[in-house]
Amino acid sequence: MLARMLAAALVLLAAAPLDAAQVVGGTLRPYWHVFIAYAVAWLVVLGWVVHIARRLGRLDRGGN
Repeated sequence: MLARMLAAALVLLAAAPLDAAQVVGGTLRPYWHVFIAYAVAWLVVLGWVVHIARRLGRLDRGGN
């Protein structure tokens, strides 16, 4: 389910291709979506680390 939500977010936040005139003229779109993408990526990585830590703790205690 998380993968579907991330895929949908990526599709919604996908940037349109840039023209050479936009790059040269300095009229690039604001890039707030990049910060959101980094925040989501960090949350996923931190959640993954917490998940691994909990599983290792469970193994250390002799559980499943």
